[in-house]
Amino acid sequence: MKTTKKEFIDDYGSKVIQKYNAKKQLIEEIHHYRGDG
Repeated sequence: MKTTKKEFIDDYGSKVIQKYNAKKQLIEEIHHYRGDG
């Protein structure tokens, strides 16, 4: 199965966004537990 360049970029982009959002959420949780967020 061959994916086009656009499909690859879209897939990669969504993975990056998911990772970014997960990291952001984790940071917010840490601030919340420390009581300064």
